[in-house]
Formats: sequence, structure tokens, C-alpha cells
Amino acid sequence: MVGVNAGDDLLTMYEPEIRYVADLLGVPERGDALIAYYKQAMDYVNKTVSSIPDSEKVRVYYAEGNDGLQTDAAGSWHTNLLTFCGGINVANVAVSNTSQAVQVSMEQIYAWDTADPINMIIIGRTSQASTYNAIMTSSNWQQLSCVRKGNVVVRPDNPTSWFDGPPGYGQILGMYWMLHTLYSAKTADMDLSDKVKEFYSDFLHYNLTQGQLVTLLSNPN
Repeated sequence: MVGVNAGDDLLTMYEPEIRYVADLLGVPERGDALIAYYKQAMDYVNKTVSSIPDSEKVRVYYAEGNDGLQTDAAGSWHTNLLTFCGGINVANVAVSNTSQAVQVSMEQIYAWDTADPINMIIIGRTSQASTYNAIMTSSNWQQLSCVRKGNVVVRPDNPTSWFDGPPGYGQILGMYWMLHTLYSAKTADMDLSDKVKEFYSDFLHYNLTQGQLVTLLSNPN
């Protein structure tokens, strides 16, 4: 058994690990192809985010737990994909360990929203469908304009998370998904469906059907 550690900042350190595994398996050319996809994703994100003024960046609350009242603080590696893709984590709270989820209250969320409106909620490590439904039907959460507008998104996690829980190679595809989710108007030149199909074919050796693609990119009913 071979263990592969992609370093502290997982999102930006996959290249040597892809190279290591490709060489270990004797398929360096496959490693080259996967690294090319990875670098292209990073370059696309960096170019797009560099054009977005701080004043226009999307403010996000990352909801975890069955009631959505757990989150990961700004600076946590659980939300490094959000930060890398130009989002702002509203949970700017002091914690002793940023790698662990923190408990918050609706009052705290209201305070963040009052100070500067929360533009989007992303649902993470939890029973995602039940948390999504709880947020969308709760009178407490309906106090937030982003909820009333339907700006509540469930992170894809099949076969592994594209975001975190734990972070992993799915973040490579997650770069395209996250950037498109935050800034759809600025990614009009990119076909997310094509990127998803390409990733599943090249990294997972699986050809998605159109129905599977729709399911991956949809919120729960």
C-alpha cells in the first residue's frame, strides 16, 4: 500500500503527487495529461479571479451540520477552494484550530449579513439534502435575502467531494465548479459540463451519461 500526501495546501500541491503516482505505475504520459488538466484549471481560476475587484467578490457562508449552524472559519483548509476561487468566507472568527468545524448561531449569521450581505450559502459536510431543505423552508433562514433568492448550493461529492470533507483530487474539478458557481457571468466562455465529463473520463475512466451529469450539478429536489 502506498500513501500519498499532497502537502499542507492540498489545492495547489497536486502536481508532484500526480507525477509520483504516474511514475510508480509506469504511465508517465498519463501523469502529463492529468497535470495539464490541473494546470489549465489553476490558470483559468487565477486569470479570472485577478480581474475581480474585492468589492465585487461573493460573500459566502459555508453551512455544515443538520441545521446548518456549523461552519469552517476563514483560513481553514476546508474552505481553501472557496478562497482560491475568489469567494469570501464570512465566518471570520477566532478559533484555536481552523481545521475543525465551529458552532455558530443564527444571531451571528444575521450579524454577518447585516454588516455586509451574505450572497450565497454553500452546504458542505452534512446530510446535504436534509440540510438544504431545512434551510430553504426555515423561517429563520428566510430572513437572509440570499436564501429568499435561492442562492443556496450543495457541493457535489460523487465519487468524492469536489470541495472538502476531506479535500482531495476532486478539488481539481472543483476549481471549475466553484468558480462557475460564484461568478457564472465571468465564466461564460467555459462549458462546465464539458469540464466535468473530461475530468470523469481522464481521471476516473468513466463516461458520464447526460442524466448523471445533470444529477451531479443539481441541488436536491
